[in-house]
Amino acid sequence: MIIKGKRVSLKLIQREDIELIHNWCNSEDVNQFFIFPGYISNEQQKKWFEKVLTSDRDYFFLIIVDGEPIGLTEIKNIDWDRREGETGIFIAKDEYKNDLVSFEASYLIGKHFFETLNLRKAKIEILESNKRALRYNKALGFKEVGKREETIDGEICKVILLEISQNEYNKMEKERERLLILLGYK
Repeated sequence: MIIKGKRVSLKLIQREDIELIHNWCNSEDVNQFFIFPGYISNEQQKKWFEKVLTSDRDYFFLIIVDGEPIGLTEIKNIDWDRREGETGIFIAKDEYKNDLVSFEASYLIGKHFFETLNLRKAKIEILESNKRALRYNKALGFKEVGKREETIDGEICKVILLEISQNEYNKMEKERERLLILLGYK
């Protein structure tokens, strides 16, 4: 499956992508923001991929710009009865970290989440220390709904819980469309 935007495409991950994703997830630049950081072995990565491959609750997409994979976005842990799931994104390529491609990728995954899959609530968990991700997701319309503590490498860290409902997402649609037009993405 490929979801196409103007500059960004989202490609459902396949077996040949596993090594690239493994390298990204083990890079300090990306891994430092994981709630469960640490080295991921080849065996762990293969187990994860086999689970994702057979799951109807998890969808992971490579973010592609100009034919080059630059990051990953996801819809995971879908509860089909409650019609909710988790989402997330990371940009692995430095030259795209301050680029608006992440906004287009988030726009595409949001449309897929709420319109194609018809889910009602998106959730996200972000380390409190990841101020950039918190600002970004709040700008997308996510609201803080709680906090919890997690022990990471022997330190107690706060995890911020954010959500956006399908109704809240739909209310922001005109703003997103206008922004995409202003930025030349539509």
